[in-house]
Amino acid sequence: MNTMKKRIRLIVLIAVVAVMAVAAILHFSLEPADYRVEIHKQTAAALTLLEEAVTGNDEGQYSEDAVLALQTSLDRANELADSTLSTTDDLRNCYAQIKKDIKTFKGQKNRLCVSANQLEALQEENVDFTQTIKIDGIGEIVWRLPCKEMGQAAPVNLQIEAEGFYGDQVRSLMEVNGLQGTVLHFLHNGALPVRADITLYQQMGTAHLYRYDAVRNALIYVCPAKTAGEEVTFSIAMGGYWIVSPANPEDLVEGTTSSAPTEDQTTRPSEINGTEPGTPPTSTPTSPMGPGADATSTTSQPNSTTTESKEIILTQPSSSITTPAHKSYVTVSIRCDTILDNLDDLKQGLEDFVPADGVILAPIKVEILEGETAFDVLKRVTRNEKIQMEFRNDPLYSGAYVEGIGHLYEFDCGSGSGWMYKVNGWFPNYGCSQYQLKDGDTMEWCYTCDVGKDVGDQYWD
Repeated sequence: MNTMKKRIRLIVLIAVVAVMAVAAILHFSLEPADYRVEIHKQTAAALTLLEEAVTGNDEGQYSEDAVLALQTSLDRANELADSTLSTTDDLRNCYAQIKKDIKTFKGQKNRLCVSANQLEALQEENVDFTQTIKIDGIGEIVWRLPCKEMGQAAPVNLQIEAEGFYGDQVRSLMEVNGLQGTVLHFLHNGALPVRADITLYQQMGTAHLYRYDAVRNALIYVCPAKTAGEEVTFSIAMGGYWIVSPANPEDLVEGTTSSAPTEDQTTRPSEINGTEPGTPPTSTPTSPMGPGADATSTTSQPNSTTTESKEIILTQPSSSITTPAHKSYVTVSIRCDTILDNLDDLKQGLEDFVPADGVILAPIKVEILEGETAFDVLKRVTRNEKIQMEFRNDPLYSGAYVEGIGHLYEFDCGSGSGWMYKVNGWFPNYGCSQYQLKDGDTMEWCYTCDVGKDVGDQYWD
């Protein structure tokens, strides 16, 4: 009997050792021989996913936040793989991260949406759309869409989450400003087809509504919200990041200053800013806001055309652009100051995207690689400076056609409006994907309201 037990123990021990050996062999065999090559394979797969992804608010489409997150992960992975300073551990971690981000992206298709047809049917019946959803860590939230007030029906993504691509930036701004509250990330892209009433179940004596403006990297105070017991109700007309807080903006920062009003000055929200004055704006989701893209509470507000405008601006260190050392440089800027002379033609709801001086990106010096085009540099700069930019591939331009920058799109300020680029004061007569920049060039992207006449296009001389 003892001999039999010894044999069994020996067999078990041998089996365990064998399993461990096989596991070790498999582990090492699964390790990529060249992480750089494997990372580029993964980024190529990520790029394919992004090219195939449809951004929208219908079932199976993607939120702009999800697309931006994967694009950022892809860019970081390529940069790390191409760097000669990356260690083996850096590459190993990068490889694991990009694989994880790809898997995450595949599971981020819109799954809780109401279609345009559904809303049209309710509109015809003069019935409101209501739906209650549950959010981890927050609880129940009720959507109400007053369909009878809706113009043209469009799908709505009802998904809400507490975090997102800009979650860290939002919470950082809240912390630096002493703002506490509930962050709600509405995954709907752009403007809603009708202003939505949102009910949040939280105990607040008073409540105030703020939104995150990624163009300015700022928290914008919108208005008070309505409170009744444990119900907090407010209305929104666009997706994005919203904060419900008991804090009155007037009490957040000591020494708040107010600017003197002009005769035609209208009431506007306070701004809690995270960038230094004069720094370029940062990106926001790619769809432009439609009419009525501001938000108001369900409580009545006093009507005044001479209310003082108050701003609360706090600075925090901005992230620097890290680029490889190259010897060639260009100067890049983005302007939309022509809109300031044509505000009557600007689509309703887009006023917040037009800086007071018309400068979206002040001139900055950018390192370039040999062979990079005007589009390559624009794409990289807007990404690094977190400025929204949208383009499409158009055979007419033999490559990319820039549709929008900083939430301002073609035809947003008249039938002759849109984006143009000039290099060293000259407007090329071919697409930005075809124009190769060289050391010392000055490239400016400018918004025209009159098919180039108002920005000095030489073809109108």
